[in-house]
Amino acid sequence: MSTFKKLFATIASAMVIASTLPAAVLGQASYGAELEGAYTYAYSMDVTTMGSIDAARMYDGLTRAELGKMMSNWAQAMDADLEADASMDCAFSDLAPIAGSDLEAYAVLSCQLGLMGVGTNGIFNPNGIVDRATFGTVLSRVIRGDKYDGGNPWYANHLSALNAAGVMTNISNPMAPEIRGYAMLMMQRADEDGVADGSAGTACDDGLVQLSCLLDLPDCPTECQLADGDDDDDDDDVIDNTGNEVSGDAEVSLANRQPANVVPEGVVGVEIATIVVEVGNGDSLSLNSIEMEATGRGDYADLDDVVLYDDRGTKVTRTRDVNNDGEVVLSFVPGYSIPAGGREELTIATTLNGSANGDSYGFTVTAINGPATLSGLPLSTQLVTAQQVNNLGELAIQQDMPSGDIEIGKDEILG
Repeated sequence: MSTFKKLFATIASAMVIASTLPAAVLGQASYGAELEGAYTYAYSMDVTTMGSIDAARMYDGLTRAELGKMMSNWAQAMDADLEADASMDCAFSDLAPIAGSDLEAYAVLSCQLGLMGVGTNGIFNPNGIVDRATFGTVLSRVIRGDKYDGGNPWYANHLSALNAAGVMTNISNPMAPEIRGYAMLMMQRADEDGVADGSAGTACDDGLVQLSCLLDLPDCPTECQLADGDDDDDDDDVIDNTGNEVSGDAEVSLANRQPANVVPEGVVGVEIATIVVEVGNGDSLSLNSIEMEATGRGDYADLDDVVLYDDRGTKVTRTRDVNNDGEVVLSFVPGYSIPAGGREELTIATTLNGSANGDSYGFTVTAINGPATLSGLPLSTQLVTAQQVNNLGELAIQQDMPSGDIEIGKDEILG
């Protein structure tokens, strides 16, 4: 989510809580500060396009067609690079009840974004009522792709993960109809608490939760539970997101070929480094997310739109800004994997927004998350340094390699 939108949502929420907005906007019904803030957030993100909280029907149920619109707009607001795949088979035969409305187009869009209606043999069920299990699963897939697929029942891992992160506080009745206002509130929590961009920790990081899981107490969240027979001291066991032991063999390293750029000052895309992921001959490797910390002498707030793409130029992760602590977590696109015996070169790219002469930037890859462990981490990249090379204010990029400084670009100083 852009800094501007976050700033807008924060300011607007404060205005709502202070009851400074007119009744025509905040409505005549009793909603409470939490739902009023959720409406303001949702309106700023196009999750709802209704100009007043009453028109947004906060206490009504949610149809699948409405969810398609809400989730499509939210997903694209959260990831500006998320694009619809027009090649997908998203021709539905049951859209007559919403024909000619914007909901018809959003039903198709939600499918082409991979969120709803995929593999349903042309059935979307636009007027079907959305329950908490369905909403939670779609929300979870927007945030973490297919990381929590494979549960029993199908929604269990998704809801447990949202519950552990504090996004969905009640998962006791997954078949209960979802409420529009609560859906907006959960999207707001996922965004503003850092869950959606991975900057927030999870309940599994809490000491009391870890103790509960170690003692096998019933209040240990499902996603934090260890597999039977596992313990805290066995570093050789790898636990996947469904609690099963898996085996894996993969290694991460820096590629011999590193990016080279000459860029002008300002909003400019820069390739920082290329990493190599090599998978052993056992099983293919599915990747869920990559965690990195910014390094160097520059202002980490300059690092926007961090993304990874492969050597074919295809983006393989969602795009995220570095947070105030210099950290960024990128979710891999749903279903991304490297075959057994495969080798992928993944380039880390970012936008240097406001870099100055002498600023340097790099990343340390601290974790690559998936069902298997990867050796070679943490892994630090070279630093990319902005240097002014002419009186027009253009900057060249110098990359600090282990063997010394290699200046990229031969711009002459103009007289």
